[in-house]
Amino acid sequence: MTGLPPMLIPAGTIIAYSGKIAQVTHPLTPPGGIPGTIDNGVLEASGWMVCDGRQLDAIKYPSLFYAIGYTYNKDGKAPGTEEYVTDLTGIKFYIPDYRGYFLRGTDTGGINDPDTASRYELYNKTPGANVGSIQLDAFQQHKHLNVIVSDETGQKVGAQAPTPLSIKVADTGDPDKNAEKAKINADETRPLNMYVHYLVRIW
Repeated sequence: MTGLPPMLIPAGTIIAYSGKIAQVTHPLTPPGGIPGTIDNGVLEASGWMVCDGRQLDAIKYPSLFYAIGYTYNKDGKAPGTEEYVTDLTGIKFYIPDYRGYFLRGTDTGGINDPDTASRYELYNKTPGANVGSIQLDAFQQHKHLNVIVSDETGQKVGAQAPTPLSIKVADTGDPDKNAEKAKINADETRPLNMYVHYLVRIW
């Protein structure tokens, strides 16, 4: 899929996949886990798995476990502690769940991400800017200029108030008229986008 021999693609590598994937329940989905987990035997046989947040056995996927460790766990296990695990028997970990997310390159120095302090670690919800940290959506700080027009007496002039001044106001039109270009009211702030499946290298 990447043009590289499989042995040269390290576990934990992420790629975008535009093919179709069947919706089935993965046999490793734990009780109370994600129902209808996306899965495809062909993908897994070639060393890839959809990033849907499923739980895996470390003993079955050791290379992936040592690559991402507990980064995407939600049970409080701190990333980095997996380095001291020598017996993988019974060890569980999670792959990333990238469904619906935009991915962003790490910038721990805050060079291109001025709001690194707003990021938090998934495993315990504490501040952090490591791989796997999350940053909620936001609007950039900005100001709007409010212009108040007054007549010769100093009184504020309303839209229909008589005034000796001649004022032209450009009509931008009803934003709903351009709804096919941009949805004005939505549940999130987002750019134009297109769906893909994110895959993670598992061995």
